[in-house]
Amino acid sequence: MRLLEDKGAKKDCYVISPEADIDQHILPLREMVIRLIRYDSVAILCCVPGQLAFYKEEISGCYLLEHTK
Repeated sequence: MRLLEDKGAKKDCYVISPEADIDQHILPLREMVIRLIRYDSVAILCCVPGQLAFYKEEISGCYLLEHTK
């Protein structure tokens, strides 16, 4: 969470997920990171459009996706 914030993530994120209740919604970043880890869910959290995202896959883990110039 702190790493995302240090890289410019705001309090909310745009969610892309196979779970209909969260897919295509803007939701609190902290809440979503906790949910993804706690329930082993899959999603991409867009933290800074076109620059920073958090990807949680089902089995292998979590990834920080960052576009650098």
